[in-house]
Amino acid sequence: GYSLRFCGQRSAGGQRRFMLMASVLVGDCVKGSPNLVEPPKKQSGSHERYDTTVDNEASPTVFCVFRDYQAMPRYVIEFVLTS
Repeated sequence: GYSLRFCGQRSAGGQRRFMLMASVLVGDCVKGSPNLVEPPKKQSGSHERYDTTVDNEASPTVFCVFRDYQAMPRYVIEFVLTS
């Protein structure tokens, strides 16, 4: 899946990978785009911004948070990919 692409590189002894499972404060969401470095403003001329961007507002599967305090690591998952 999507997350697997970010779990480290292949090692000499197999495909040992690590993944973090985290609790995330999502807040107010809006559809994002790859070029964003911070969430968009809620209204033109406003200083208030959305908390999170998503891939699809109706049925999101990817959430992008912009502040460290929005995510709290809970578990480190170690696994090996077999062919």
